[in-house]
Amino acid sequence: SGGRTPRSTRHLTAASISVRNALPHVLPGILLSIGDTHQARSKDSFLPDHTTHSLAEQANLCLQDAVRRDGHAFIPHLGGFIVALREELDSPGGLIARNPPSVERRPYRMDVKPDGSGIESTGWFRSSDGVEERDKALILSRLCALQWVVVLYEHVVPDSLKSEYASEFIDCIIYQLVDQPPGIIIVKSFEVLAKITNPAEGEVSLFSPILSPEYDDSLDAAIPSNHNPMDDENTNFALGILEPSRRKLLSRDREVFASIVDLHSKHQKLLLDLSKVIELMCTLQPPEFVFVSFANELDNFVLERMKKHKKVLESPETDTQGVKQELAAFAKDLAFVSNFAQQLVIVFFAAPETEDFRELLKDSIGFKDDTIRDERRSRLFHILLHTFSHNIVAAVTFSLWGSAFLTASTFLQHIDPIDVSLMFYLELDQLIDLIERPLFRHLHLRMLDCEDDPCTEGSGAMLFRTLKSILMLLPQSTSYMILKDRLLSVARFRQSAVALHGLSKRVDD
Repeated sequence: SGGRTPRSTRHLTAASISVRNALPHVLPGILLSIGDTHQARSKDSFLPDHTTHSLAEQANLCLQDAVRRDGHAFIPHLGGFIVALREELDSPGGLIARNPPSVERRPYRMDVKPDGSGIESTGWFRSSDGVEERDKALILSRLCALQWVVVLYEHVVPDSLKSEYASEFIDCIIYQLVDQPPGIIIVKSFEVLAKITNPAEGEVSLFSPILSPEYDDSLDAAIPSNHNPMDDENTNFALGILEPSRRKLLSRDREVFASIVDLHSKHQKLLLDLSKVIELMCTLQPPEFVFVSFANELDNFVLERMKKHKKVLESPETDTQGVKQELAAFAKDLAFVSNFAQQLVIVFFAAPETEDFRELLKDSIGFKDDTIRDERRSRLFHILLHTFSHNIVAAVTFSLWGSAFLTASTFLQHIDPIDVSLMFYLELDQLIDLIERPLFRHLHLRMLDCEDDPCTEGSGAMLFRTLKSILMLLPQSTSYMILKDRLLSVARFRQSAVALHGLSKRVDD
């Protein structure tokens, strides 16, 4: 009838079966050849208008079409595919590093003829070190490998094995950041991670409770009884604030976030670019999920590190030198967590990707109502505050945004003098600069409010007290003078406003 042969009855020849069996072994050659963009090929009668790169691209497209068409037939060869792709993604520079691409060559001496004859002996020499060619070849082969990861995940891997398949690639994709690859590879890598960590329909995941169609949003049934903000029950409750369509973008677990935390703890120089990574992740998944996941994994990192710290110090085999090394390593890890929290705060307040998230948590504590939405906002705030508390200025800044002025004042009143350093003062300068920006303009008017109870979280009097505490911590500098002028003008107004407020109350009585 001219129609397409059904998959179940398609005739398989010995040649097609051989090609299918050999595909995992051919894949490394395709990844290597697809990065060969050298164009200077001598013309001959066999494929005169093609290069190695163009032929590899055509072969790659044909093979991917075959995998998409007969995906289930390739399940027995899945292990071979994983080995081939890990070989490209695991090693620095991939297959290209071990097999450098060809580069243009020219005679070493200008008076040597093109055929190699002349003063010098016959021969050709490299015209460059091939760095640019290797970078281009790396991009092409790495992008091809990442594309194969997604093709296999979508068309070959059974639903029951998708979680294990994703785990095979998470670490090797994340650890590419160590080599600081081009931006296009970083973007593609996180797009791949977002796809392969997204649970299949009906798959059990860490966030299955809120993904279920039967998820109960009623107030009494949904609020967790456990007040520990970092447990899974509270996390799922807080993320329940997401719309159902956005919940479908969540990962099956937090393995990607754990890998990122582990990577940056071992290579702390990468913290300089962490904000770009977080911003990118917020474009692929809900920012609420990204921040909550990082908060949970940082908390897990701290807890594990504290257990190890305690075990080393209590071990009878640990000598004085071992104690000193452990104390230094522990201090370094705590500094890492503080810097990581600071990067999260920078993205929260500065990135356009988190604008809706910022508005969601604005005044989430000081002006909280007895609604299910406000209860979710409050839990979301406390989860992030638990992590931001590893950096004093980050915690104070976040508390001011949520109108948790009493909490911010408490943080400032319990500062350990050991924590006051030059970096602390620099972070306070950045906080003062942020407060003077339009983003925090609402706080300027909030200080003029007069409440019956000045000791509540969202009261203007408590905000005024918090800013006075910051002023007392600052040395006399430009930031000190800016905040001082602001508070002096507010203080004069508050004196008259409080007096009028008390007078009006007596008149009402």
